[in-house]
Order: sequence, then structure tokens, then C-alpha cells
Amino acid sequence: LAAAPSAMSCPPTSAVRIRTYRPTEAEFADFAAYVSDTIEATGGHLAGICKVVPPESWRPRQAGYEDLSRMSIPQPIRQRIVGTDAGAYQLWNETLKSLTLEQYKLLAESDVHRPPARCSSPEQLERKYWASLTLNPPIYGADVSGSVTDADQPLWNMRRLGTLLDSLDQRISGVNTPYLYFGMWKSTFPWHTEDMDLYSINYLHFGAAKHWYAVPPANGRQFERLAEAFFGSYRADCPAFLRHKTSVLSPQLLRRHGVPFDSVVQRQGEFIITFPFGYHCGFNAGFNCAESTNFASRRWIDFGLAARLCRCQPDSVVIDMAAIVRRFGGAAKCDSGSHKRPLPQGRHPAELEAASSSRRCPRQRVGSTDGGDRPAAEAVRSKRRRKVQSSSGADTSKDADTSKDAETSKEDANISKDADISKDADTSMDADISKDSDTSKDAETSKDADISKDADISKDSDNSKDADNSKGADISVPSEAPRKAVAMNLFDRLRSL
Repeated sequence: LAAAPSAMSCPPTSAVRIRTYRPTEAEFADFAAYVSDTIEATGGHLAGICKVVPPESWRPRQAGYEDLSRMSIPQPIRQRIVGTDAGAYQLWNETLKSLTLEQYKLLAESDVHRPPARCSSPEQLERKYWASLTLNPPIYGADVSGSVTDADQPLWNMRRLGTLLDSLDQRISGVNTPYLYFGMWKSTFPWHTEDMDLYSINYLHFGAAKHWYAVPPANGRQFERLAEAFFGSYRADCPAFLRHKTSVLSPQLLRRHGVPFDSVVQRQGEFIITFPFGYHCGFNAGFNCAESTNFASRRWIDFGLAARLCRCQPDSVVIDMAAIVRRFGGAAKCDSGSHKRPLPQGRHPAELEAASSSRRCPRQRVGSTDGGDRPAAEAVRSKRRRKVQSSSGADTSKDADTSKDAETSKEDANISKDADISKDADTSMDADISKDSDTSKDAETSKDADISKDADISKDSDNSKDADNSKGADISVPSEAPRKAVAMNLFDRLRSL
């Protein structure tokens, strides 16, 4: 069963909408089959992420969560976000002393960090988040190795999803083993794709909602060009700088530059699945606990081969794709077509899939729900009964390529119009901004003091770990001391405005 999400305060611009699936107990019994034969067979992957609501009978933890209060969060991070009115921000992380979950919960529910009392709807919380993004930095309990799902739970257990990634000889924390994430109001996971452009699965065990934004994988390169325009110096240092998971672009900025996106709210007891090369970001609406890991299928192999890797961080996740191909071969033929032949120059697998899908099932491009309220299995059968219009396929492909080139040129022209803004957004981190930081608000200073008093948290200069689904790599603060000092001056200046 698939349906469109409720409208958000910044409406989506993508013609491919994020879908919600509600599997029956029989469908839920086989994780890998449900992803490939139902979700991907009905185009649920084309938006970059989807939501899955499990059957009511499924319980990940029979004993509940009351016994977790003494669980340790070894390296919580304080997230400071700096940027400009253009809507482009950089996230700076500070590693703090370890906390128990009970201590973290007290912080999350304190006057300093609790969600706004007057924001009762997701739309109100979303507006408040973007309006106060650079104020009162939250603390995120990210990348806690482990699982709170019962070890004997046979279905959708992140310890053993039964996919291609489980066959790796090595165990990579957070990639083929689970991570836990403890969030509070405004804790953020910046724009990124998964390590090696893998799939990921995220389950919200308890607490407040997560707000997600996603760009269709077919528009991933377009999104990258926009990010590079605003963060040019980061691009010069590392072509895969988005893997550092420090870049935040507002939905208004994406809209202004014509980058398609959609958004969805994940609530307690719901899954989010992200798909290969699907850029996504989001934030937490309050105290919560999520569990996440990566997985893979044969369809992923071409995406892994095309993945742009970070070479500047020694602990970046790299999977030996030659060994994967030797063991499993090329990508298996799937709903989106086979890519066993060499890929056309410059075309990403996601772009090829989208083009193939639009020719065979043109209604999917405008977000049809493949059956509305009908069960997913019936929707799949309905899709298979549709006639495939292939008589003009070659001409359609040529027209699509021509249209793509025209759209790319138009998009680049639009970005160039804001060249001055993008330079300001990027170089403001390095500019000579030296105004006195003593003008920062007394209230903010008081709040930071309260945090230190309540939880005995001291700042650490070490670089912190990542902020959500993508695992295994730290979020590194750039090592150049002048850049960090200038950025913090900018942060203080923004706080004083």
C-alpha cells in the first residue's frame, strides 16, 4: 500500500513523491524480497527514500525500553551550524564527555533543549527548525554501536537482514552492523548519501518524530553541482566533500535552484529505507531513539562501482568492488533494467534507471500511487498488466537525452546567477570576520552554562562522528586552525544578530 505524505511547510518540488508502504504479515516475512519485488517494482526507490509501516503484530523489543536508562552514549556531539541568509550552512561538531541515556534524556527535556511548546504540528516544527538553525546548538547521541532489537527477532532484524552485504568477510561498524542514534530537538543529519552509495534502513524505536528530506537519485548529480557552487573551497580540498556530512542546504535553496526534493515525517514504530545514491538529510523533533544499518542487493553493484569516494579521511568506508563483482557478477536484471553492458559516458546508474522507468511506466513520473489503497501485491500485479509502449522507445530516449542537456544548461545558468551569493556563502567561512564575539546573547551563554552544570559535559577538540544513517566515518572539522577560528567568529556574529 503506498500513499503520499502530508504536506510540509516547504512543499516538495519533485514529481516523484516519497511513498509509504504498509506490508501484510506475509509480505513482511521476507525483507529482501519486499524491497526488490514490491517497493522497487512499484517505483518506490525513485524518490530516494520511502517509509514502511510494519504490521501491528511486529514488535522489535518485547520487554520495552525502560531498562535502557544506564546505556552509555560514549561520544555525544554538540552541533554548531554556521551559514548565511542564502540557505547554505556548515555544521561543526564538538565531542563531549560520555553520558548515560538517562542524563541525555534530562538534557533533551530541559528548558534549554526541549521542543517549542507552541509548535504542535510537523509543519510548525519544520518552520521553527529552519528559523532557529544557527541558535542554541543541540547535542546528538550519534553512532552508538549496538542494537536494542531482540536478538531472536527473526524479521527485519538489523543484525542480520539477509542481504548481499552480510556476506562481507569483514564487519564494518554501522555498515553491516547496527548503530543507535539518540536525538533531541534540532539535532541534525546533514545532506549525504550512504557510504559506497549503499541502501540503508532506519527504525524509530521510540520518541519524537524525524523529519526527512530527499532528492531523487536521478537528480543526485544536479544536487552535487549546487552544493559545489556554494562550498567551492571544500570541493577543492575533497571532490567527495559531501561524504563528510557537514553540509546543510535549506529546502528553500533547493527550490530556488530547481533541484527536485520531497519530504516525509517518520514517527515512532516506522521504518525509513534510503536507496543507492539518494541524497537525504533531516532533523529530530525531540528526544528519540533510532536504529540503523546499511544493506545491499545486486542492483546496488553498479552504484557501488560508480560511487565517488572520499580520500582525505583515513577511516572512510571503502568496499572492494572487484571482489563483489567476482563473487556476484554485475547487477542482476531488475525492474529498472540491466546495466551489465558498459555504462554510457557520463550517465549515472540512477539516471539510466529513471529514464528506463519513465519510458516503460510514464505515469510513475508524476507520482501515481500504483493502486491507491489497494494492497501492495495487487498493485504489483496491476503494474505488470500495463501495456509497455515500446514502438517509439528509441526516439523517446534521444529526446530525453536532449531534454536532459537543455535542463542541465538551464540549471547551470541559474546557479551562475547566484555566483556572488555562493562565493559569499563559501568564503564567509574564510573571510576576515573579526567583530567582537562578546556581543553574543547572554541567554545563549547561560544555556551553555546550564548544560555544563547539569551533565558535567566538557568540550573536546577531537573531531566528532557522523550524524545519522551513514556509518563508519567521522565528521571531521577542517584541520586548518585559521578556518576554524574564522568560522567560530562567524557563528558568534550570527548569534548576536
